[in-house]
Amino acid sequence: MKTSSKSGQSKMDVTSKEEKLIKSKFGKLDDLESLKKLNAYLEDKSYLCETQSCTKLDAEAYRMTQSASLEGLNNVSRWRKHIASYENEFAILKSGSF
Repeated sequence: MKTSSKSGQSKMDVTSKEEKLIKSKFGKLDDLESLKKLNAYLEDKSYLCETQSCTKLDAEAYRMTQSASLEGLNNVSRWRKHIASYENEFAILKSGSF
């Protein structure tokens, strides 16, 4: 495992900028309450960002919701299916913000 010389913290322990933004807006996306917030947000949106394109925010939230039960969360389910079509591009997506 590689560690950063500045902090001594492993790279695996570092939370991405996108994950921090997502957690600040919705929560960890690992419980029903935070998933309901995301579901409400996505009611009239195809992407998390206002840029109307898939960004690193979408890719990170997609990853964070991978093991979540989405029963009854129709907007999140729709969004996940759409974002899945970009999976091969996740590494080259641009940053985004809310």
